[in-house]
Amino acid sequence: MEKNYISLNENDISVRLNKSFTKKEKLFLDSLIKNKEDLLQNNISISILKIKKKLFLGELENILKFIQKLMDKKIIYSIYKLDILEQRGSFAIISSYYIEKDSIKLKFSEEFISIFKKNSYFQKNDFEILFFLQNEHAITLYNLLKFNISMNKSIEISISKLKTILNLTNSYDRFFDFEKLILKPAINEITNITGKSITYTKIKNINSSNSKIIGLFLEIKDINEEEKIYLTNKLISIIEKDIPTLSHKQEIWSFIFKLIDDKGFEYIKKNIQYTLEHFDKNNFFNFLIEALNLNYFDNRFKNKIKNFHDTFKQIENIEKKYDSLAQLHSDLFKILANLQFNYLTLNPHFLKSLQNLRLIHELEYFDNEFIIFAEYNTNSISYISLFEN
Repeated sequence: MEKNYISLNENDISVRLNKSFTKKEKLFLDSLIKNKEDLLQNNISISILKIKKKLFLGELENILKFIQKLMDKKIIYSIYKLDILEQRGSFAIISSYYIEKDSIKLKFSEEFISIFKKNSYFQKNDFEILFFLQNEHAITLYNLLKFNISMNKSIEISISKLKTILNLTNSYDRFFDFEKLILKPAINEITNITGKSITYTKIKNINSSNSKIIGLFLEIKDINEEEKIYLTNKLISIIEKDIPTLSHKQEIWSFIFKLIDDKGFEYIKKNIQYTLEHFDKNNFFNFLIEALNLNYFDNRFKNKIKNFHDTFKQIENIEKKYDSLAQLHSDLFKILANLQFNYLTLNPHFLKSLQNLRLIHELEYFDNEFIIFAEYNTNSISYISLFEN
């Protein structure tokens, strides 16, 4: 690990609640935001029966009172950059709810949802982490260490400087008390929220007869770093089976390693396999990065034909799992025969599209009357879509 002497991070951010969560409120909110996809779509629904079983709140009126109190909770924040106030504000967590059949539908505020949106203002300012930190010293310590935490960089800091930053200059003369009551609880909370392991070595004054502790050397790394390395290597091996002389290997490895926490092994594996089936020659790296960022496995074909729905009439749409490319090819020609498109078999542009279907498992054909799309995916859903021009 690289050793660094640090100063206070240039951004100092305070995120707190106007009223603290109760244990039940915290448990309920954690369960609501567990599924990030539903949260980002603001599509949260929970059955009344499930709430009763989970929180032991009894009748519906008690549940509604509970939700109303949760709606009263607000996040209050201030963001300083280089000691200058950049922004200060407050927003609600839950903006509204309604009952539909046997479930309660909840709507979060736009500001709260943006906390979890990649590259949003609040996400860039670590609200997703700071919101869950309850210990004030953990918040201050995280603000101090966040750059080092994100980069897995180890650091060294004096006890006097650390206590000054924590506003404890004249407190805890004994390191034992400072460690037990302040340092360990703060580090444990940061570890639980960030998934980072923070350990420290005590630095003693060797010139002192009583070897007083004067500083700390903190080592920061991912808790599951070894597992992530194993999974990343496994994903790279999938690529190398098809591309033994992989270029940009280190860049791809680093990108996947960082993405595993956010997207998971299966998401990355599916998009790697999609890339291997569909990338253009000599364009693997760019195609893969786009696939991983945009979830090509689920979205690419649907997005490709999306705009055509508004302008053209769709006359055929198949979403089906095929055992082979030959089966999709056969279905495509049956459709063309039924529509009396036999003339296409003599069309050089269509024949070139068929060659692409063999090479990169996708077909795009346009003429003055019709638009044809097809995409074959091994071991997953394939598509055929025709539009009338």
